[in-house]
Amino acid sequence: MRQKFKKEEILQILSGIMVFISFFQAWIYDGGLNYFYGPELKRMLYDPPFLINLVYWLLILGAANVFFGWSRKYNGLLAGATAVVVFLFLKTIVDFNSQSEKLSAANGFYMAGVGMIAAVASILVARKERLASNTGTKDVNK
Repeated sequence: MRQKFKKEEILQILSGIMVFISFFQAWIYDGGLNYFYGPELKRMLYDPPFLINLVYWLLILGAANVFFGWSRKYNGLLAGATAVVVFLFLKTIVDFNSQSEKLSAANGFYMAGVGMIAAVASILVARKERLASNTGTKDVNK
């Protein structure tokens, strides 16, 4: 019989799903009828910042988070890398959006943000459970 998913594994799966799907969602809305999706962001800019290339890492990190969470092998380093990459990409989008009043963030931006929050939460939950198990073993050893 398979064991239940741990909290950090569920959060890692949630993070992976949100980050993966955000790649295919609109990231920027220009106020008219135009939405710009992840891969289009690089083409729409005359001189794109280097960090715009992080959009392709969203697919890889999202799939990896789902894989490790689903296989019940929580990977804290992967969750941390996901949080950092998504944060840098979101900061790039915010810096770009601040150049024009007509631009606003769209679904992909917010989905990636939720994925980043889930990745950070999984790290905190895993750390909390590890500390709780360490104090439990210290009490037994006394």
